[in-house]
This record gives sequence, structure tokens and C-alpha cells, in this order.
Amino acid sequence: MLKADWHSVPGWGATFDIFVPRKNKVLPVRQAPPRVLAFLEAFRTVNEELWLEMTESLKVLRDQKPDDIPRTRLLDLLIEDFEERGFFGAIEAQAGPGRRKEMHWHKDGATGLLHMGITLQGQRRLRLRAWTDEAWEQEVFMSAGHIYLSSPFLFEHQVTYREDPTVALMCRFGFLDEEQALWVNHLRGRNMFEARGDQKRWFSYGFLLVFPSWLVSFLRFFGFLLGSSQ
Repeated sequence: MLKADWHSVPGWGATFDIFVPRKNKVLPVRQAPPRVLAFLEAFRTVNEELWLEMTESLKVLRDQKPDDIPRTRLLDLLIEDFEERGFFGAIEAQAGPGRRKEMHWHKDGATGLLHMGITLQGQRRLRLRAWTDEAWEQEVFMSAGHIYLSSPFLFEHQVTYREDPTVALMCRFGFLDEEQALWVNHLRGRNMFEARGDQKRWFSYGFLLVFPSWLVSFLRFFGFLLGSSQ
């Protein structure tokens, strides 16, 4: 599996330091190719009202218990990322493997608290698993042009690749501070569950998300979408 790390925030310039989950550190990453950059910025812009609502809801949570330092630290981190337009700001571009491969079950780190996966080529099977009173499992098949918005930090999942080569973009929170990112990356206690509870309300807004028709068509042209940034 070949991987590359990009950022998707126009204001961050040609190169910017963000937390790279698979390296577990802050590193300089290049700005995404222009058409990928345009796609994600257009998606953020047409849904601006939703992101503002999310930010305000996090501020309300923070202000309810201002003396709870760990809780405030967590919520400030998420608020900062929304205000810096760092949501979907870290992109992991994946290509391969060109053979059948079944990955292990896992949960993502906290950069996957708000995550958008975009399949550009090939086919993948995504299986989701969670427990309440009993086990719950679901599988989704994705091919070129499929997009999903989810929170893989919160549930176990597993991906199976088929024989045809796959190209996909994993768009996550772009955390800016390494110490903060390492602290929050595996945080699964009471404070995260409170933020998670509010996020369930975020996803109830999912029906309001807008993908303009030109963006959906644009996504299907793999060669055009990954046009050279040179």
C-alpha cells in the first residue's frame, strides 16, 4: 500500500506542519493537488452553516464546566480545529495494494473523530462493528465516486481490498500541536464520551450536507481530480 500525506487548507500554504497519525508526530506536509484542494474547500464552503453549528455546540459544552481542565482542553482542541478550518484538513492518500488483502479490525485515532473517505478507483469492502447490549455489524461496498462521512475513532472497522488497484483519500482532523495530538489521540474516557455524545447530534445533521451536483460529477473523473499540482 502506497501512502502520501497532504493538507487541504488553502490558507496553510504550500507546506504546513500538521499531525500525521501513521507517523505519530507533527511533520511538514505538502498542500493537496489543486483539484483535491478545490473539492474539499468547496464542500466545506457549501456546508458552512453546519460547521458553525458544530463549533458553537462545542463551545456550549465547554462553558458548562469551565473548571474541568481536561474537558476544556479537549473541547478547545476541537474548537480550534474548526476555527482554523482544519476539519478534513489532513489527507492520507492511499494507493494499492493491487491484490486481495484483508486488514485487521481496529479503531482510528482521534483525528478520525470526523472523517470523510473518498474512493477514486477500485473497490473496497468496509465492515463496521460496535457493541451495545449486543454486537452490531454492517458492511458497505465502495467503488469509484463513493463518499462516506463517519467517525471511525468511535467504532471498530475493517477494510478488505480486491484484486483491482484502489485509490482513496482519507480526510481527517488536521491537528496542529504534537503534544495535544498525542494526548488526545487515544483518549476514550468520560470527557471524550461527552464530546462524542454531542457529535451524535452533529451526525443527525447529515441529511443537510450538500454535495453540489458538479462536485459529484467532478469526483468521478479520477484523472482530472488528481491532476498534477506542478
